[in-house]
Amino acid sequence: MYTRSNAFMYYLSSVVASIVISLVFTFGISLLAGCRYLNVVTGSMSPALPVGSLICVNTNVDLEDLKPGDIVTAGNTLKVTHRVVSVDLEGRTFTTHGDANGPSNETFKAEELYGRVIYHIPYFGKVKTFMQNPINVLCLVALIGVVVFGYKFV
Repeated sequence: MYTRSNAFMYYLSSVVASIVISLVFTFGISLLAGCRYLNVVTGSMSPALPVGSLICVNTNVDLEDLKPGDIVTAGNTLKVTHRVVSVDLEGRTFTTHGDANGPSNETFKAEELYGRVIYHIPYFGKVKTFMQNPINVLCLVALIGVVVFGYKFV
């Protein structure tokens, strides 16, 4: 027979497990489809992509697939996410501009195209940054373990 606290912990652990399974499934499928997740660290694309957002970038994109208005990530070592202003198929280049930037534009070669942004999730970039530290992951796993299994010792 369940006591009130045992029933609460059972339902809480079920909810946590459902959320974890949903996130693993969602992010796992998109990674298999060629998407990569990046953090938005500057306000150059505000308000379309707020600082701290997590963006899903489809890396299976060619220069021919781009059109003005698309938001893309480009660059070799330093990745920049801006809106496409123009595409030059003959010169194999494309020009981008940050929504919140001044009048300057940046031109990239076709080889520097990393991918096109499919969607973004506000604030999840901060979660990704938090989860990249192994100590934070260990503490989170321990906390979930206490929440899920701790009710058996109460």
